[in-house]
Amino acid sequence: MTATGVLRDNYRNHAVNLATVALLVTVEQTKEAAPHASGALVNQITSVPPALEDPRVVAQIMSGADYSSFQDDGTGIFGPLKMRIFPTHVRADGRQALRFDWHGETVYFRSVAGSPAKNYFKIPMQERWHTALASNAGGGADG
Repeated sequence: MTATGVLRDNYRNHAVNLATVALLVTVEQTKEAAPHASGALVNQITSVPPALEDPRVVAQIMSGADYSSFQDDGTGIFGPLKMRIFPTHVRADGRQALRFDWHGETVYFRSVAGSPAKNYFKIPMQERWHTALASNAGGGADG
């Protein structure tokens, strides 16, 4: 192998190693920022190890919880549609209501406002990733 080939391989290996460390840091920070009500959401935040897809190193962080995007984006008037949440099913007697168990009681509502976004995943992900890469490369947050 030529000196250029060795240098290229070393550079690629270094990039994958740097991305691996940054990925671990970013996943941990994302888990820390996620809602911890039951722990189920945090436990389903996972990652795919970095891989070289020349000329890039690609890594992936994801959440297996089916409700994670609702937690991150918000719902109802706080979510992307900016509308109250109404029931989608009509009961046999023709009534519609949203049913919730709240502090040991069953409560019904014609509609609910929704929940504000927690913004723990998509919005801060790029900043977390860049900070983790920079700090592990030895260049600081600006380097």
